[in-house]
Amino acid sequence: MAESAEQAIVDMVAAQGMGADVVELRVDALHDGETWERVVAARTLPVIVTCRPVWEGGLCCLPEEERLRVLERAVECGVEYVDVELAAMDRFRMPRNGRSTRLIVSHHCYGRALTAQELIEVQAAIIATGADACKIAFMCSDVCDNAAIFDVLQRSAAANSLPTIVLGMGEHGQLSRLLAGKFGPALLTFTAVDARRASAPGQLLTRELVSMYRFKQLNVDTEVYGIIGSPVAHSMSPLVHNRAFGALQMNRVYVPILVSDGERLGEFFQRMLRYGMRGFSVTIPHKERALKLMDEVDAAAADIGAINTVVVDARTGRMRGSNTDWEAAVSAIEEALQRMPQPPLPSTAAESAAVPWDTLGEPDPEPMSSWAERAPTEPPNWYQPNPLVPLQGKRVVLVGAGGAARAIAYGVLYRQCETLLLVNRTRERAEALMRDLVALGHLNVLVVSWDDFLAQRMPEALEIDSIDVLINSTSIGMHPREHETPVPPELLRPHMLVFDAVYNPLETRLLRDAQRIGCATVSGLEMFVRQAVLQFKAWTGCRAPVEKMRAAVLERLRAPAPV
Repeated sequence: MAESAEQAIVDMVAAQGMGADVVELRVDALHDGETWERVVAARTLPVIVTCRPVWEGGLCCLPEEERLRVLERAVECGVEYVDVELAAMDRFRMPRNGRSTRLIVSHHCYGRALTAQELIEVQAAIIATGADACKIAFMCSDVCDNAAIFDVLQRSAAANSLPTIVLGMGEHGQLSRLLAGKFGPALLTFTAVDARRASAPGQLLTRELVSMYRFKQLNVDTEVYGIIGSPVAHSMSPLVHNRAFGALQMNRVYVPILVSDGERLGEFFQRMLRYGMRGFSVTIPHKERALKLMDEVDAAAADIGAINTVVVDARTGRMRGSNTDWEAAVSAIEEALQRMPQPPLPSTAAESAAVPWDTLGEPDPEPMSSWAERAPTEPPNWYQPNPLVPLQGKRVVLVGAGGAARAIAYGVLYRQCETLLLVNRTRERAEALMRDLVALGHLNVLVVSWDDFLAQRMPEALEIDSIDVLINSTSIGMHPREHETPVPPELLRPHMLVFDAVYNPLETRLLRDAQRIGCATVSGLEMFVRQAVLQFKAWTGCRAPVEKMRAAVLERLRAPAPV
């Protein structure tokens, strides 16, 4: 909301450049209420004039008669829309010369979510006023509150009734703002030109809604995908997947889905799948819980104990869970290992090694439990050397014991590393992960405490100089803690490959230290992009536009920070 006429005019021009079709002029936000007429006279887009009273979440403290006179004057000025509160309609008088102005009657509830029945009742009350359009907004406390909104929008579209806008406020309600165009011909949704001047909690930026989410192209046939987690506002997955859908001109959209309460994840799946949702990414803290809610889980995800990808069968609604994290990390590491100096491969092996990394998952990987059962119990050299498996025979240190570590551990063991050493600040978590891996048949997993690792007190028969690959799966070094590193430079050796799962910043302190020492390095950007590419393929059956997806992340990470 602009606080001056000058700023309102500037914002209007900016909004038009971003693709807005209509602007709302919040008269109650202007320092001098009389200046709003200057904005109306200078408008370059159709205008909704609103003067929201304090008693309905606005800023206007004028006596009610004066406040309504502002709206009546706006009609006399010929504005395209005025917004009048339902509770004030018994006092508002539409000027006789206001036939060109459309009347939006609105109701706002900031204190709680409205039930489906309450929405129906409020909508009926607004229709009874003779309004040209109905607007209802309420605060969402849970993502499932959007279900009532979608039901009302679908019912209104099917009945061809009064144009209806129903919006959920707050981050939990963003789904209703993003998907309004999917449930019939939505009159409009509200956005902010600048995050600092949003007029309601949860408003999205105009540029993002139009460009990234392609809001104007959404329709009843649009397939919906999204990232489920808590938090999700920081995620770059919507940017990456929507860039891919747009590049291939697919009628699909990918949205952030905040599920704060893991106990309600099952309810989310039960209630929301009927609204055209065809797939999900799953991030912290729901990866393990989501696995238990699937109708089917692939072998790798079952062994890892977590999923990050859900595919919904459009015909049956059955959900299949998988995990693309391990393939993403391992393929990035092995590709880097292949670039390091090594003996030449036989010509046939070199040709085979050129297979694109994003076909690694075809068919589904053999579960660890099955191939591990065939391995002799005496590590480390039970395998036959294979130049097509660069991780084979390598000694790997994995820092961390969380969800990402679990997937990466699966991957490096699946690719037959000689030894996997787990290091974690909380030794108990590392030991718990080791027990899970040993239960799957892996006897080549070791644990060392954080302090012992820093002091280079390594397990028997393993020295720091013998480590081939060092992997950080923790968030240490992530923005805004760029100055931190999980591994001090004195533990790095020039022959090592160092992989950091952190991708913001692109070059972490760990990677900078490793490069100075002469190590080969791999950024977490590769894991992030590759897991998204594999998800895209699982959802669409098509090869993803990899470079466009990578470019989308690079553009965002290299863009100047907002002031």
